[in-house]
Amino acid sequence: MAQEALKLLPIVTGAILAIAGGGITQYFVHRWGQSRAREKLLREKAESLIRALYSHREWISSKSTIMVFRRQDHDIPSPLQEAWTIQSIYFPQLRDALLEVEVKALPILNLINAERVKQREDLKTWIETRNDEIFTPLYTAYSTAVVAAVNKVASLVPRIAQG
Repeated sequence: MAQEALKLLPIVTGAILAIAGGGITQYFVHRWGQSRAREKLLREKAESLIRALYSHREWISSKSTIMVFRRQDHDIPSPLQEAWTIQSIYFPQLRDALLEVEVKALPILNLINAERVKQREDLKTWIETRNDEIFTPLYTAYSTAVVAAVNKVASLVPRIAQG
């Protein structure tokens, strides 16, 4: 009887090892799959955040063109709200970068609105006294903040891929 038990020992040991190995393998494959899914999600959200930042830059340019040069209202919502949403959920470490973009955008928006008010009050005087040189340094500072924010988002993507 002891002889028969010894013959079964390798079979039982092999079965236990096979079951344990299958369980461990399944655990690691599951963990790896979750990690890959999270990396993919963060990459997609990083792309969406960058897209929203560039869309905001385009939105500022369009707002200036429409309100100042076409003398029309521009009521399209700012894409920066989408950027703030993505940042707050997925990238809390980018709060200061987005805040800098918003801070640099405010003087431009104030200037555009002030120019529009001056146009409505007296178009002829506005045309005679308009100074285009005010917009350029404001827009340059704003664009620099956008590029810095985009670079910060992009710098996170390799770290996301590495874990």
